[in-house]
Amino acid sequence: MDYDLRQLRYFVAISEAGSLSKAAVELSVAQSALSHHMGQMEGRLGVALLARSSKGVRLTEKGRRFLDHARAILAAVDAATNDVRDDAREPGGLVRIGITLTVGPALIGPLMARLARVAPRVSLRVEERVSPHLVQAVGNGEIDIAVCFNAGDDRRIKGVALFEEDICLVGSTELVGETGANIALEEALSFPLLLPGRDHVLRGMIDRVALFRNHPIEVRHECLSLHSLYCGLEQGIGATLISKFSALPLWREGKVICRRVVEPNVTRRLFVAASAERPITTAQSVVIEQAMACIRTSVASKEWPDTRMVAQED
Repeated sequence: MDYDLRQLRYFVAISEAGSLSKAAVELSVAQSALSHHMGQMEGRLGVALLARSSKGVRLTEKGRRFLDHARAILAAVDAATNDVRDDAREPGGLVRIGITLTVGPALIGPLMARLARVAPRVSLRVEERVSPHLVQAVGNGEIDIAVCFNAGDDRRIKGVALFEEDICLVGSTELVGETGANIALEEALSFPLLLPGRDHVLRGMIDRVALFRNHPIEVRHECLSLHSLYCGLEQGIGATLISKFSALPLWREGKVICRRVVEPNVTRRLFVAASAERPITTAQSVVIEQAMACIRTSVASKEWPDTRMVAQED
């Protein structure tokens, strides 16, 4: 079946806007024209992609599945167009990069500064999400590159591990004590905890360990943002299990103590990942190289504490 790229773009815009009228305004296209094009596409596919009502439109089950494919197709076309336009001496084009929430604030500024020097025609669209969502987004073609923890075994992506870090019990001195001495995992799990949602890599690790050790944990609050987590830590409402790097702003100001978890050690690795199924453009390669250079420089200079480089495989 021949796909009309314009109609694919219309479909994605309508799906994201949630209504034909909003999409029409964003696209500067008549609403009747959008409706006509969607009818044509649904007719060719033989399925309903959109369920229409007085409140707008919503995706059908088949529409949700088709949306992932449509985004991937459009991303591939855009990447191919940018790639063949690239001059090898001066790559250019849009690169969509997703960065995990804890690394984003420390990486985005230096990465943009490097690109301004070495590849000024490359522009970024930056998103911050939790690591599992970033892995899925790379696999689905929503983003080109992910900087995320524990990239896993998803065959749709290929990743390079850059650094490893230890997980610590982090909390106020009133709660976890004034010493930075190591603490056994069993003891760390006995504190009232502030933890991320269940779709977060660290939460999954903690829940699995607690289940394996038959050790119930008290989750005082689920914090879905760093801001809410930091607020709870500062107030002494609970402790958390994160790396010293993730707690860097509070740790540097002396607001929290970081105690490395041992017996067993709990670690995680940071990856730079891209699709294993789609070709990498020149612009994407430059962004990957510069992101890796930024991270390695920060680790080597001890700017990111208690992180250690991972030896690269031949």
